[in-house]
Amino acid sequence: MKELMLLKEVAGLGEPGDVVKVRSGFARNFLLPRRLAAPISADAVKQAEAYGKRRTLVLAKKRDEAAAQVARLENVSVHVEARAAEGGTLYGSVTAAIIAEAITKEGVAVEASGIVLAEPIKELGIYEIGVKVFADVTSTVKLYVVAPPPEDATGAGA
Repeated sequence: MKELMLLKEVAGLGEPGDVVKVRSGFARNFLLPRRLAAPISADAVKQAEAYGKRRTLVLAKKRDEAAAQVARLENVSVHVEARAAEGGTLYGSVTAAIIAEAITKEGVAVEASGIVLAEPIKELGIYEIGVKVFADVTSTVKLYVVAPPPEDATGAGA
């Protein structure tokens, strides 16, 4: 086992400045070559502190951007048209990607991975959809799943 100080965040291991015990091979083949960790020294402590400060500033900036995006999402409601059977059951389903695209068309850029759905929507109706903007910053959007208007069978456009 080798004792090292983390210089950068390592998922499942720790944050910058943490002292961790890892196997020699993991340290030699992964952590040290990628400069994710260093042997414990005064220089390593300074480097970890500097990284921590930079990371704090970046996270604060991202959190401010997320708060602004939540403010833009507050009054957003989106309509998604989907073909449905007589009882309101959709022939397909409304997925996170479709919802993200609809929200983006409303002027707020959202990733499909940020849409919180327990399962795909398979019926017409009104839904409250959670949108994860940043780590613990979320908002909700009202989603209306509606049937498309019936097509004019007379061919009035010709």
